[in-house]
Amino acid sequence: MTTSSEGLDDFSKSLAAALERRAEQISHWEAEGSDCYRVFHGRNEGRPGLSIDRYGPVLLAQTWGEEASEAEMEAVHALLGEAEWRHRGARGPESIPFPFQELGVTYQGQVWHKGQDPWLFLDLRVVRRWLLANSTGKRVLNTFAYTCGAGLCAAKGGAKSVLNVDHSAWALELGRVNAATNELEMDSLRGDFFDVVRQLAGNKHRGGAKRRSLVKVAPQVFDLVVLDPPTLSKGRQGAVDINRDYPSLLKPCLQTLAPKGTLIATHHSAKVDRESWLETVLRCAAKAERPIVRHEWLEPEMDFPSPDGKGNLKILKLEI
Repeated sequence: MTTSSEGLDDFSKSLAAALERRAEQISHWEAEGSDCYRVFHGRNEGRPGLSIDRYGPVLLAQTWGEEASEAEMEAVHALLGEAEWRHRGARGPESIPFPFQELGVTYQGQVWHKGQDPWLFLDLRVVRRWLLANSTGKRVLNTFAYTCGAGLCAAKGGAKSVLNVDHSAWALELGRVNAATNELEMDSLRGDFFDVVRQLAGNKHRGGAKRRSLVKVAPQVFDLVVLDPPTLSKGRQGAVDINRDYPSLLKPCLQTLAPKGTLIATHHSAKVDRESWLETVLRCAAKAERPIVRHEWLEPEMDFPSPDGKGNLKILKLEI
């Protein structure tokens, strides 16, 4: 990718403006025990296809589509210091892990690893913050747990129990490492979402061998459930697209909730707007005989600006 002098000047100005907007908030985050945040949200701050994140000692710059030019790299270096650059889809040898903190919880990070995504999604800080403040005495189910960030915050927030469910063994193992680092207790279960959560909800599997569960789980009831599915996931029962299949994910989660329970649900696709998704959620809950009595939108924090209020990430807090 080539960048004209005028385009580079615009990028440098956009980056400097992003830093200025965050300056006061960064001091606040650091005071509350956070050294990770998004420094530059390119999609809404002047350079689509580029994001820059701080994870403790590491500055991680990621590109989608076109790679960054040498001039852009130099501009980042001039304003922010040395950065690790990753182009989505590229692979590299595994790098050395490093610690970082968010809201007083210590996590392990790694620039190059066997997956594509960073080990903590910074846009979900608002959810982790809520869990730290609202999990006392709760039985918590964390689905699509990945590295268990939500589960860790529920445990640190005083949850009675935490169960993390994900299909990835290495991600769950990283969650266990982070739990030990923070002297927290939680349980993890490796398995397909539908295999596990439908059993937790007390639903019997029907059909052939493809639908039979590889793990056996007794029904359980939870006071708080986190549903944070990727846009597209593949399991033993085929691919699940959240734009098309969200009710199939939502229903078993609702069915595991105790009376007056709370579900934190996310949707990461720009193809579905907030109100359409809310209508789908409310309709599914009513059909599952778990009607929503109250809902509230949780907004990503200010390092993920969305001037039009139509960012990809949508977060609902649902009470039944």
